[in-house]
Amino acid sequence: RPWYIQSKANGTLWSNIYPFFTEGTLGVTAVRQVRTITGRFIGVIGIDFNLAVIEDHLSVSSSFTFIVDEFNKLVASSIQGVAINPQDGTQIMTRDCSDPTIASAARYIEDDLGGYARASSLYGEDHVFHMETTQDASFWVFCSELRDGHGLGWHMVFVEPVTCPPGFEYV
Repeated sequence: RPWYIQSKANGTLWSNIYPFFTEGTLGVTAVRQVRTITGRFIGVIGIDFNLAVIEDHLSVSSSFTFIVDEFNKLVASSIQGVAINPQDGTQIMTRDCSDPTIASAARYIEDDLGGYARASSLYGEDHVFHMETTQDASFWVFCSELRDGHGLGWHMVFVEPVTCPPGFEYV
């Protein structure tokens, strides 16, 4: 297995995201090499994380929230079930999400802002982006990097509808 070979050579890492076919969800595995006290390699240990658990936590948010990986594919979303292709159980491209708000935000970040890494770096400068959608709605969009030094390179995106008090108009 690729994760075994990579962990044996490099220590601690994350697997690529893959389908948990028995549960119909996506998952990822944290892998770490195991050595004796003298440093002799004896194996690898891994723990699986079901990404549906992350979706459960995101779904309580009042905003649209999603996590995207380094390949611009959905990891998890506040809209349950949209991160996985129902035909084959694989991840979908964020811009192709069946939820129109998430797909619009992905296209906005990827096309207009230069990608998730750039949007995350701008967020560090207190930038919040204004996005107009085809549904004639306005949203605030901001992106934050999730990185751990062991190969995890995700971005979390928050999309919040622009609301104004009665009698006021956003311009």
